[in-house]
Amino acid sequence: MKKKIVLVLDVDIKQNADMQGMADAMSKAIQSVDGIVLHELVMFDNDETSADKLIASVKSEG
Repeated sequence: MKKKIVLVLDVDIKQNADMQGMADAMSKAIQSVDGIVLHELVMFDNDETSADKLIASVKSEG
């Protein structure tokens, strides 16, 4: 069964944080769970003062 799941993170992030590295690490962690096949992981900065901004993306090649 294919589903879209929303994960909300409330974090403090330094200006120079590696957001793509974070997305890659999250992708590996999610894929390590039995029964889960991750097709795509997309992260947006949902700052209350501005519009959503794409900050990282991981898409499976399979």
